Amino acid sequence: MRWFRLLVVHVLLAPLSLALGWGFVTHAWINRRALDKAKQWGSLPPEISNPKAERLFQTCGTLPDALSLHSLVESDHAYDAFHCLTPYGAGGGPDFGLQLLANARDADDKVAAYGWCAHQLSDGLAHYGGYCESLPTFGSILNTGSPGDLVAQQALLDFDHGLTEVFVDTIAVIKAAQELFPYADMDLTPSLVQSASRGMGGVPVLPAAEWGELLRHFRGVLAGEGALARSLRHLGPTVLGSIEAHYDQGGGQVGGQGFGFWTGQAVDAVAAFLLDPSATGTWVQSATAPRTPVASALPSGTSLGLPQRSGDLAYLVADALGSWLHIEDMLLPGTIGDAAVFHTAMAVISKWARNLTLQFCVANALLDSLAAGQTFGVALQRAIKALPPLVDTRGVKPAPGSTVTPSQASAVSVVVADAAGDLAGASGAGQLAIDSLKLMDHPIDITPSVTWDGGTWLVALPIRPELCPGSYEMEVQGTGPGGKRFRYEWEFVVKA
Repeated sequence: MRWFRLLVVHVLLAPLSLALGWGFVTHAWINRRALDKAKQWGSLPPEISNPKAERLFQTCGTLPDALSLHSLVESDHAYDAFHCLTPYGAGGGPDFGLQLLANARDADDKVAAYGWCAHQLSDGLAHYGGYCESLPTFGSILNTGSPGDLVAQQALLDFDHGLTEVFVDTIAVIKAAQELFPYADMDLTPSLVQSASRGMGGVPVLPAAEWGELLRHFRGVLAGEGALARSLRHLGPTVLGSIEAHYDQGGGQVGGQGFGFWTGQAVDAVAAFLLDPSATGTWVQSATAPRTPVASALPSGTSLGLPQRSGDLAYLVADALGSWLHIEDMLLPGTIGDAAVFHTAMAVISKWARNLTLQFCVANALLDSLAAGQTFGVALQRAIKALPPLVDTRGVKPAPGSTVTPSQASAVSVVVADAAGDLAGASGAGQLAIDSLKLMDHPIDITPSVTWDGGTWLVALPIRPELCPGSYEMEVQGTGPGGKRFRYEWEFVVKA
């Protein structure tokens, strides 16, 4: 049960990982297409001008996400800058990948460095073009005029990236019609990675032993996500067609541009890079549209908090699958059937849905509907209905992550929003029950007051005596309409 232990560690200890642009399979697919386009435009670098190197370049396009895995597992974001463009923005370039290229000692090092640069450029287009910030999965079905939907919108950002990666990876599997991880022995030596990090003025990236272990772990996650993406073929052509239409026709995207448009932009940028690595400064900037914030409907100065400790769905499920898969399994068609992988993933997701982990509640309802033959649009509506009542952190006191005085910490007030639209009129006040409040895992015996304002519940939870200086973790659990339970955790610090 190694996968279960890993899953427990990740969910309990990991904050959000770095926002991702594309899944592993999609990065490999972009690199495959970029190779073909670069050949049409000119000549590939000599290091990639042979079939083995081309296969290695495809797989090495996933390598920067090993640092995202490190960020997720270790709660250490010291190396996130090496995953992103530098500076972080539309005018940035793949500086860390270029440092890898400059310090490469042999042809395989150079191929891995080219793959790293390609990943940075592809992610840059997804991030700065607005694709990631526009809720690719759920953006088109939320009513931003509803208080509950505004809270849901931000909560769904917590894992919309993960769902998008899984579904667009499946589209890439179908469109590619070929093996996208044809060369499993990708690697970067620790000395090369450390030389490149020093070239950027950073500290060495992990001791050699830890870097090697990270790559071994990452190969398992890579195998897991690849198998998960392939397993969705089990859903059949009608369901798969509705998934592709949602993402490829701009379902909720900025300017109506979807998966096909942005992957095409990424292919062009990577192909141009392969032909001229010195001209990285303007590619991403010229290809992207003005960025539209996801919460643009909020009043000026308003910020929404995120549910705590939610982790990242795609990484967690891929890790669970990867513990009993090896990347070599993906090279042998029929070794493990799509249906077996799909049902194993569903077992992982449904287990954590029962633990009230928000992203798993929604993913469980979404995949259940798809497995029953529902189209993607219908399944999304059912997934929204599966949302439990959500805590709007604008009403939480002390605010998550805040530093307060003892007197400010003597009372907690929570706003619980109805994102699923289950309520009507003032009768909603009687449909919410606060079952427990815990401070540092210790139950607090209180009687909360609950009022309903037509869109949210206002819950007052008085706490006595005043808190001593220190760090605190609070948890509130309750039950909403239809018996749907919810749990919310947050941390704050009481100063002297």
